[in-house]
Amino acid sequence: MTLKFRHLLWAKLILVCFLLPSVTAQEISTPHFSGFGRIIAGISQYDDIKTLNYTKNLSLKPNSLIAIQADWSLSQDWSATSQIVGYLDDEKSSGIEWLYLTYQPSDSMKIKIGRLRTPFFDYSDVLDVGYAYHWITPPSEVYASYLFSNYDGVSLIHNYSNDLLSLSIEPYIGRFSGIVTQDGRQSDIILDFIAGISLKANVDKLSLRASFNRGNIGGTTPLFFPVPLTQLQQLFSAHELSHLIDEIEVKGRFDFNQIGFSYDSFNYFIKGEVTQFKHQFKVMPQITSLYLSAGYQFDDYLIHLTLANREDKLKAMLNPIGSSPALAQLKTTYQQLISARVVGDQKSATIGIRWDLLKNVALKTDIKHIRYSNKVPHLHDSSSLLLLGLEWLF
Repeated sequence: MTLKFRHLLWAKLILVCFLLPSVTAQEISTPHFSGFGRIIAGISQYDDIKTLNYTKNLSLKPNSLIAIQADWSLSQDWSATSQIVGYLDDEKSSGIEWLYLTYQPSDSMKIKIGRLRTPFFDYSDVLDVGYAYHWITPPSEVYASYLFSNYDGVSLIHNYSNDLLSLSIEPYIGRFSGIVTQDGRQSDIILDFIAGISLKANVDKLSLRASFNRGNIGGTTPLFFPVPLTQLQQLFSAHELSHLIDEIEVKGRFDFNQIGFSYDSFNYFIKGEVTQFKHQFKVMPQITSLYLSAGYQFDDYLIHLTLANREDKLKAMLNPIGSSPALAQLKTTYQQLISARVVGDQKSATIGIRWDLLKNVALKTDIKHIRYSNKVPHLHDSSSLLLLGLEWLF
């Protein structure tokens, strides 16, 4: 986030606090604290597949964490929420995940302003709360790390219900700045804006959800480039190859859309999501992903099976650099960049079991087997991952 936008956002939050109607010291409640935690141990079949985030040595990173949330009632209509998450993994940014004010003028409407969770997926609001879902981690084919989990902005939530169904609509708009990871490689991005709308309908045991999101990337520094992006751009300009700058820039509009469903009976469920990431950038792929998951509950145990798939498509990149000695180094560097583009095509099957050991405490085990397409630059056609988890609420 730019300093200007950050200062503007916090200025608005402070101003709203001063303008809260009829708020007295007696009306502001003491904060209600709650929290959650997870200890996740994992081990992989191989050491050299970075996208799995685990190696052949058992590790508690990167998914172990603890979080605390505070909720204040400021008046009849206003409340405040803050959530702080601490990760065991030093490479993840511990700190404020949520920090927002809520204005609720009626039972059917809420307006939130501050740092909010980006509503990309069915499980976006509880992505860090492993106790809230059956896997240890949601399918990485769909819940990809290149999608940021929060944004700074405003959202409106409107609910409607009758005897047959309940509906929810959530439009939002904001901005984001930070590090995102694409298939084990990082980029520092700035979004001029991110906006979208999510729709959800519940009819008896069936839930349907769709989200449509659009953003504009104002600037990006892909940290995995063979040379810094600005240096490569300068080289292009110096050799009168400025038209190639468009080939390597990650700048402009993108769309991310999602459709999900869930049928949850008393002792079994089936659910799935389909997502599509579309853009015009040439250094990263357009991605279509999906998963289908089913589970059966008996007593305090839940067994489940999930099938997932991801398909990537890369656009062709121009390479009209001549073969003269003066351009040899530039041509080599540019070719390295083309070759460094990542394709993450894969299919996976995950089988797991969850045991609700105590109230608000669950033990989990997941075994995931992944098969990679021949477009993926791994030394292995497939790999396996074992995860063990302890999840709790407090």
